[in-house]
Amino acid sequence: MRSSRTYVGEAALAASIAAFMAIVSPFGAITYLPGPVRFLYWLGLIVLARLAGFLVDLLPARMRPAADNRLRILLRAAIATPPVFAAIFVVQSAIGYPVPAGFMPELFGCVFVISLGLFAVADLFERAGRVAENHPHDEPAPGRTGELSALDNCLPVGLRGATIEALAAEDHYVRILTDRGDHLALMRFSDAVALMPEHSGVQIHRSWWVATGSVKRVVRENRLARVELSSGGVARASRAGVSELKSRGLMP
Repeated sequence: MRSSRTYVGEAALAASIAAFMAIVSPFGAITYLPGPVRFLYWLGLIVLARLAGFLVDLLPARMRPAADNRLRILLRAAIATPPVFAAIFVVQSAIGYPVPAGFMPELFGCVFVISLGLFAVADLFERAGRVAENHPHDEPAPGRTGELSALDNCLPVGLRGATIEALAAEDHYVRILTDRGDHLALMRFSDAVALMPEHSGVQIHRSWWVATGSVKRVVRENRLARVELSSGGVARASRAGVSELKSRGLMP
């Protein structure tokens, strides 16, 4: 779940980086173009890089980095570099300044280096934004009992102190769903459930655990059920899980 403030902040960040790049013209890029055109040129490349780089979040769970760390930044830069390089090649050819064949390997490397810097800055911005906007001092979220789970220590800095709403088993990983986002941790599902405060939730499926305080609605689907969480996430309950939910008074 991302707020409008987050999108506005990211747009401002992209515009600021584009303005900086237009002024300094790294590696002597497009110095022959007027300043406003350079700004639009860089802004377009930054937007393309950001959209392409975040495709890493669509990778299969076992291939996806478990946290917003240096590996994720590296993968995002690697994914973003080819389309950005292609865009530069097309634009330069269209405006009558084609990229010399001998310069292409160097240009590819320059694009990769700039992409690394872009995603490193974006990562810092995301972390700072999540903390400042949602929980400035990592205090317990509204509705908490004040007791933080030991599983909180398995979360990246930007998610610590968030309300853990559900746990989902994914191969050898556990997806920790919070009211600020989710995180994929390399651990056993049973170990993750054991780290949650006692009586704070219920296991509704062999692959799902939900916090009872985060259950917004339970919808019956034949003998099974769909559990809707406060943040908008959805968990699945088995027949045994339906019985557990009934015993907790979460569904009729």
